[in-house]
Amino acid sequence: MRHDPLIWTVVISAVVIVVGFLFCALTAPGCSCPCPSKPLCRIELKWCWYDVWIGAYIDRPNRIVYVCPLPTIVIKITVNPGA
Repeated sequence: MRHDPLIWTVVISAVVIVVGFLFCALTAPGCSCPCPSKPLCRIELKWCWYDVWIGAYIDRPNRIVYVCPLPTIVIKITVNPGA
């Protein structure tokens, strides 16, 4: 059985997106859970014509995760924006 790397990239990207959305939804202001006054992350969907790659990149100093499930489609997850 052949394992295609593209399938694993799409699966991992989908998991990162779902976990990120759930994390932000549970920590957003106005939720009923005991959470901080501002969200702990921000998720942006961007189209960047110059980003022709598939995968994920973690920018630790700036606390940003870039996920690229398809070429030129980038999901930017900023952890604790404004801190």
